[in-house]
Amino acid sequence: MQPVYLIIGVAGSGKSWVCRQLAQKFNYVAHDRCWEHPQVKPEVPAHDSGDARWGPKGSVSTHLREIIKAARGDRPVITEVPFGETKLRDELKAAGVKTIPLFVDEKEDVITARYLHREGKPPSDGVLTRARNMRAQALKWRAYAGTSDGVLARLRRFDTPRNSRGRG
Repeated sequence: MQPVYLIIGVAGSGKSWVCRQLAQKFNYVAHDRCWEHPQVKPEVPAHDSGDARWGPKGSVSTHLREIIKAARGDRPVITEVPFGETKLRDELKAAGVKTIPLFVDEKEDVITARYLHREGKPPSDGVLTRARNMRAQALKWRAYAGTSDGVLARLRRFDTPRNSRGRG
């Protein structure tokens, strides 16, 4: 089973950009592309995942399943994690998958500029509060924290799956 690099950060921090830069080197599982759209009655919740509020109405997140499937491949996996990182890490560990978290820790003005450019409005106070806590969370997890450029540079140093190191 290949290791999974969890690129953790808030909206506008550069998680997806990092993942796209490395899509040829790693199996990239894009968080926002992992949804199924079953035919369900509107009054019946499709799932109780932490992703519920983010996906299309009535959809089911397949992020965990797609990551595990990709980890069975021939290259390490990379995926962005905008929220729910503890739950995802724990579920992957329970499935026997080694995770290597990297936290994207950008300054508030960088996040605000990127978010404004993409969404046409400033990020919420919640996004900025969570951004202020990225480095502390990385320290708690004993994980690397750096700017999106720093995370990218760190990941480019891994040549092959056997060179992958980190905490599970």
